[in-house]
Amino acid sequence: MRHFATLTAITLALTTTLVACRDSSSTNPESLKPSGISNQTLQPSPTEQTTASNDNRGFTPNTSLGQKLQQAYPLEYACTQQLCSNDFQKYPSLSKMTETAAIPTEAQKKYYADYIQSALLKYYAARKINSEKWLSLLEAKENDFSTIKLSDDQLRILQTLNALQNADKIPQMKKYWNGKFQEVDFQKAFGIYQHMGKWTYLQQMYPNLSLTEAAQNELKFIESNFTRLEKIVGGANSLDAVITAKIKASEPLDLEEMEELTEYALSIRRLEHFLFGPGNAIITDLMKTSPLTQEQLFKIYSQKKFQKELTKQIQTDLKDNCSERYYQSINLYPQPTQLAKFKELAEQTRESALAILHPQDPAYEKIKEIQFLYPSTSDKNSTAWLASLRSKISSIEDDTVKMDQLDSQSLYGKALILTMFAKNASEVNLCPKIPDTKVSDKNAVGYGYVMVSWYSVKFPELGASILAHELGHSVFAFSSNSESTKSCVKQKQSTEFFADEDFADLFSAKVSQELKSKYQVPTGNMACALMDSLYPLQSRDMSDPHSTLLYRALQIRIASGEQIPTSCQQLAERDNTSATRRCN
Repeated sequence: MRHFATLTAITLALTTTLVACRDSSSTNPESLKPSGISNQTLQPSPTEQTTASNDNRGFTPNTSLGQKLQQAYPLEYACTQQLCSNDFQKYPSLSKMTETAAIPTEAQKKYYADYIQSALLKYYAARKINSEKWLSLLEAKENDFSTIKLSDDQLRILQTLNALQNADKIPQMKKYWNGKFQEVDFQKAFGIYQHMGKWTYLQQMYPNLSLTEAAQNELKFIESNFTRLEKIVGGANSLDAVITAKIKASEPLDLEEMEELTEYALSIRRLEHFLFGPGNAIITDLMKTSPLTQEQLFKIYSQKKFQKELTKQIQTDLKDNCSERYYQSINLYPQPTQLAKFKELAEQTRESALAILHPQDPAYEKIKEIQFLYPSTSDKNSTAWLASLRSKISSIEDDTVKMDQLDSQSLYGKALILTMFAKNASEVNLCPKIPDTKVSDKNAVGYGYVMVSWYSVKFPELGASILAHELGHSVFAFSSNSESTKSCVKQKQSTEFFADEDFADLFSAKVSQELKSKYQVPTGNMACALMDSLYPLQSRDMSDPHSTLLYRALQIRIASGEQIPTSCQQLAERDNTSATRRCN
């Protein structure tokens, strides 16, 4: 994201309490290890990886690690192999994929060196010049700071930023933040954006407008409030000129630009809300009961946290910590043709889900209305990130030029803001936010969005079943005709804790059958594909609502009406006799 030199990142980073989104990936906290080998992660050797072909999950029969696991957990091992061997050969493990994706082609290395690396070098050079300029000006004028009286507006913005940063420690602010503020339109829109990103903020703010019209409305708000905020701060960075021009020309924004607009707009809206809007009374009260006095402010400045950060930035040279993520962002993410095909499959999956629901079931309309959020494509990842880097450079250079226009009072006010929040902005993350190397499909049930991951698009047969699983969460939440099935999945594990996820797996299996029958789309066993190690049948981890991947793989097989291997039946008899029971 863009470097905000004046409107600090603290106004963008505050969190709210939200409905948890479900994630199809597993944190894998309880994968099984061979007895006698503890407290270490077991990985196949390079030779074993080659022997194992696509499968580097650690329990291929012809590896030493596989043999140890087979000896230590014979039933789990046999059940897993008999359930999942076909999927293991068809789909590479996630860890293998992300590892391989970090290895560039010669053309990718050249592009990175010619464009990305040069932009990174320019960024670090611009930041050093900016830091040196700041230190020079502060040294020249700081003798005047102890006697400078800040304006009421400057004091108010400092009080506001302090209150935002310490919202959980200030009773009045905490009460307002957890109460009325959560009903403010832009804060509610921020809630879904926190989980789903992309253009969800604009969709929530302007549900009846196109994204282009929504962006134009948001830009009008920004421009109508920016001038007075800029005067208070003593010079602030405006929204990127390229983004502004595209919005005014009714041109679509790419993903990075859309998110930059969102985060910039949120910073303006939060400041406007507490400086001039309904939250103004909170700040006015704090200025009376707990004012930041001239002496307190100078004491804060005298700690020179900002100067220490500036010195650190001058001394920090470029480190190549982005190339691996950059290569993954273009090697893991889909091509445009892959994405277009999956969008068709996603709608077929929706239709298949609707086909097994009764039209009068409340979940039916929920499934119809869900909006799918798709991943970016590999080419857009590359160009968007380069544009983002260039935007950071432009922002820093602009800030350097504007410093000469600041009088002592404005310089002091601005330095105080950056001093108060130096610890929150010690280093800008220059690496791409993408890729998310997890399987991050998720359903924001309360908001009507389902996010589709790059993994689902790259492996559409699995992606369809993963998408159906996410739709299953909405059915679990809203259906009035699924009580017997919900009761069944709860009884199988003697707890409600895993019921939502287990129900979603069952729903996915049913949708997969419909997809195969109606559209001739074969689907894989997603739980098998997601395995990266050997798992027990029953979960011992009550912090993760997902059952173990072995339990999930078994349930998907049962729900699909396929035969259960004898080893799995024996494992169920030993660990959970209800595991092989079928829920309708």
